[in-house]
Amino acid sequence: MKITVAMITMDRSSRGKANYLPITLANMKRAGVFQSRHLHALHVFDSGSPDGWLRGIINEQGISAECHYPIAGPRLACENCGTALATAGLTDCDYVLFCEDDLDVSDGFLDSVADWLHDHGENGNQYPLFAFGAAYDQINQNFARGATAWVYPVRAFYGTQCFALRPADAVSLGSYVESNPLIGGVRNPNAYDLMFHLWADMKYPGCSFLASVPSFVEHIGRESGCTGKDETHTFPWRGADYRYRSRGRALIAA
Repeated sequence: MKITVAMITMDRSSRGKANYLPITLANMKRAGVFQSRHLHALHVFDSGSPDGWLRGIINEQGISAECHYPIAGPRLACENCGTALATAGLTDCDYVLFCEDDLDVSDGFLDSVADWLHDHGENGNQYPLFAFGAAYDQINQNFARGATAWVYPVRAFYGTQCFALRPADAVSLGSYVESNPLIGGVRNPNAYDLMFHLWADMKYPGCSFLASVPSFVEHIGRESGCTGKDETHTFPWRGADYRYRSRGRALIAA
C-alpha cells in the first residue's frame, strides 16, 4: 500500500508558543515511519515560518521530505490544511495520511495504519474519512469489547491530528477547505475540522466517518489552535508500544 503522509506545521516560537515538530518527527522515526515500505512520500507544508526554519528541522532529523512554502504571504490555517490535502492527493498513492505536527504515535505506526486500512478501507461512500485519533470514550469501550473500529458520526468529528482519505477525496476536501467556507455564517479559518462536516454533507450525504479502535496517535500539543487556550484534547490510545495486527476483517462498532 502506498501512503503519502501530509503534515502541516509552522514556527510558533515567535509568538511565545511551543514547537512540537522536532518531537513529532522523532516519535515517527522511533516508530519506523521513514523506513516503512508503505511510505510513498512525506510532504510537509509550512504556513509561513522564517526562512530556513522547516528545512533546518528536517535536516536535523536526517529524513527525506518535500517541503512546501506559501508563495504570497502566510497561509491561513484552513488554506494550509487544504493545500496539504489537495497536493498529497495528486501523488499517485493509495491513501493520503494527514498529520498535524504535535503527535506521539504507536509502534510500527505506518504499518499499523496500512494493515488497518486494508481491513477497513472498503465502502468508500459509507466511510470517506478514517480517523486514527478520536477523543471519545467509545474508543476505550469498544476496544474492551474487541472491536477494531467505531462508526464516528460526522457531526461529532473534531480534531484533525491524524486521519486518512482516498486520494480523490483528499483533493476534493482540500479544495473545499482551502476556499475558507463559512461555518454557521461566519468565517473561522482555524476551525477547519468543522468544515469537514459541510464537505461530507455535500459529497456523501448520510455518510459516517470511521475511527480506529484504539487510537493510533496521541495529541501532545497543549494549546488550542482555535482558541489559543490550554484546553486541548487527548486521545484514548494504548501507548507507544501498541501495534495493530491485521485480522483480515473489520469488527465495527456503532
